[in-house]
Amino acid sequence: AELPSDMKEDFDQLRKVDLTDTLRSVCEIFTPRRCISLISTVIERELANYASTREWRAMEGALYCVRSAARRLDPIENDTVITNVLKILPHLPQHKEIHYTSLLIVGRYSEWLKSDLQLLSELFQYVVNALRHPETAPSASLSFKNVCEACSQQIALAYINDVITLITSLQVASSPVILRITDHLEIMEGIAHVICQLSFEQGVMALNEVCKPIMSFLHQAVASPTPVQPTQIGDSLNKLAALFLHSRSLFQKNTTRIDMAQAFWPIFKQLFSHPNEYVIEQLCRCLRYLADAVPVEFGPDLLLKPLADDLKLSFGRTQHSCLVYTASALMEIKQKDPNCAPILVDLIFNICITTIKTPKSSENPELVTEFHQMIKNLVQYQPQALKTEQGALLPAAILEWISSNLPTLSSLSNDRHHKRALGSFGRLAVLLCPLVPEPKLVDTGPRLISAVFTALAHTSTSMSSSRMWPLCDVLVAVKSMHPSSMEWMGPMINSLPSIISDPLKAKLFKELAESGSSQRYVNSNGDKEDNKE
Repeated sequence: AELPSDMKEDFDQLRKVDLTDTLRSVCEIFTPRRCISLISTVIERELANYASTREWRAMEGALYCVRSAARRLDPIENDTVITNVLKILPHLPQHKEIHYTSLLIVGRYSEWLKSDLQLLSELFQYVVNALRHPETAPSASLSFKNVCEACSQQIALAYINDVITLITSLQVASSPVILRITDHLEIMEGIAHVICQLSFEQGVMALNEVCKPIMSFLHQAVASPTPVQPTQIGDSLNKLAALFLHSRSLFQKNTTRIDMAQAFWPIFKQLFSHPNEYVIEQLCRCLRYLADAVPVEFGPDLLLKPLADDLKLSFGRTQHSCLVYTASALMEIKQKDPNCAPILVDLIFNICITTIKTPKSSENPELVTEFHQMIKNLVQYQPQALKTEQGALLPAAILEWISSNLPTLSSLSNDRHHKRALGSFGRLAVLLCPLVPEPKLVDTGPRLISAVFTALAHTSTSMSSSRMWPLCDVLVAVKSMHPSSMEWMGPMINSLPSIISDPLKAKLFKELAESGSSQRYVNSNGDKEDNKE
């Protein structure tokens, strides 16, 4: 029976903290292997008595200790203590709790199986059989992933066909085994590790076989006259993304076109118009990892141009942050392909203009954060794009957008997402200030500085001094590009003593005085640090 919530908390404390600490101390006094050897006698004793007593708790507790001790051990050849325990696992009673813990032990000790093919065969079959049953599949999925990762070469040689048959059967709608999406993702990661050990041709064939039932479901979902649950569509895309993410090494040393991504594109294209945000988010992740895995298919004459067009259309309808993330990721992936640059620059410019023109776009913290990363990638990988007639106007336009929206965003900065977005706004302004011609900065600078002071006033009570540094850095950036701004910026700082603390104010004055010679950087958390270089 399920324990009441208060008792469950006490049990978790006893098991996951107190017992683990005690076990660690005992392992330090003796050795981990000596402890496991002693624990194994408890398992053998309880197993012998189980038929008459049906008592499972002591056996499961001993198994839990074996599992916990694994992190204090390194695999060695002919480790009889560990292998003797592992050999017992498939013969334990089919009790739910015992089965759950024993399956997790297999995953935790998967490194020990590489050197014992007979034991690998027995325990891998034990895990695979557990995947076929609804009550054991969730615990078996993690062990499947761990064993496939540790023993990928051995499994690729001996079991690849059986594994693919099993995996594909779990993906069909009629499967009797209902798994959580987290379980599916672990299974996909595991099979991807194995596929990467095959030859390129065999790997592509295996990948297509695993993808086939997922793509079949997506095709039916797109063509269905009745709406399909968005969660089902998004989860299917999530599984594909996991496959592409973990099978990248199969394609890294091969530039052969395989037309796999192009076969998926018609369905993906239709999903861009789906109204559900979760579907769009998982579609973007899927495309991002697919482009990373098979970049040759995302050349300008193949998929990149239609993908960029659909990204622009979709972003024009709804400003999902994941669409900005995808544009940014494509810029990073295709940075070395000069033929792709015009398409990606046009895509990013389009997203920038749409974002600036869309009311309240700055109030979406995820969008602001991804927007900053996208502009950062543009400046890093295609700086020449900002020297064109259209590109030269972009930094000033974005600074005007920041100036107009920074006060509003700062008034919303009570949660960590908005605080992070506020830091992104500050870092974005610092990034763009040097790219704005001085005459234009003279016009834009005062409005930007005024917005910064308003934001400092809003955040002085809700943010630490270190998290206010991205905003303070904007003042330093403007001053370094426009030295005369200090004449009116200094009095503004002095006139607002309650906004920022005296130490922070003194440090800011020092930075302003030294701007142009000192080098600084701001880390991803928004904290200011000294450059160690």
